[in-house]
Amino acid sequence: MAGQQRKKQQQHAIAVLCNFLFDCRKITASMFTSGFVILDTHLKHVRGEENLRQFGQSQTIEQKGNVMTNFFCSTCGSLMYRRGVGFPGASILRIGTVDDFKLGETALRPTIEQYVKHRVDWIKDIEDMVQIEGQASVEEIVEQASV
Repeated sequence: MAGQQRKKQQQHAIAVLCNFLFDCRKITASMFTSGFVILDTHLKHVRGEENLRQFGQSQTIEQKGNVMTNFFCSTCGSLMYRRGVGFPGASILRIGTVDDFKLGETALRPTIEQYVKHRVDWIKDIEDMVQIEGQASVEEIVEQASV
């Protein structure tokens, strides 16, 4: 983003999903987010890590006290990824921050829609995705990761 940030993630996504949770919609100023969960051990900053700023919030709509820390670029303001206490050792990256657009159509194509209970009615189910009313369970994520 803004030519300042460069992340390198190996193909070790735990889950790739679309998320309709209110908090995620607010932080991205969109009606849903598309992202992927990756182990922190597989996330490397090639450049620009010093430009990252962060803030945390603990009063989320669905899970009170679940601190989510947001990492964003201080140059352009783009949200790069989030980390939550509910996902220790993992980061939630945004597909739109990946330089290789083709990955969004292939390896980073979402397989799960979660929090569909918060989806606006003018957005329909995305074809071939698992629909989950709330948060995807670890079991559902693992099952989709192995497909």
